[in-house]
Amino acid sequence: MTINGGPGAWTGFSITSLNIDFRPAGKWFAAVFASISKADYGLRMWDANGVLIFDSGAAPVIFTRANNSWAYQGMVVLNGTAQAYYWANGSVAPLQSDEYFMINPFSRGILQNHLNWLDSAVRFNYSENRLQVFGVSALSPWTNMGAPGAVFARLPGT
Repeated sequence: MTINGGPGAWTGFSITSLNIDFRPAGKWFAAVFASISKADYGLRMWDANGVLIFDSGAAPVIFTRANNSWAYQGMVVLNGTAQAYYWANGSVAPLQSDEYFMINPFSRGILQNHLNWLDSAVRFNYSENRLQVFGVSALSPWTNMGAPGAVFARLPGT
């Protein structure tokens, strides 16, 4: 995923795949937190210009589940030219039609055994009903990639 634009002028994002056999699928959304007054009581904060920046009663998303248990699955060959190591999340459940997974925890990459980071790719495998993370490398990464949170949520009103 590539975020388009720059500070103060973000315009969206692009999702691409270098492997034509694994095209990105699913629904995607990008959001910024813009709070609105919703609650009759709770906590509200305003910025220096009097713009409401937080209301404890206005949920930007509704979290449905989370899991940080990952199991190393092995290696797959990509287009005969590269290899990817992959992990599967311990939570197994269908992705609901109004549910999304948060990509933020996967932006850091995967630590490999030479103490540097592998770029990572993440996807929801609909046939197995689980989230998977891939790291492309000529070297074997550690089989324990850490514990990034697989967080799922739905938009309010759906």
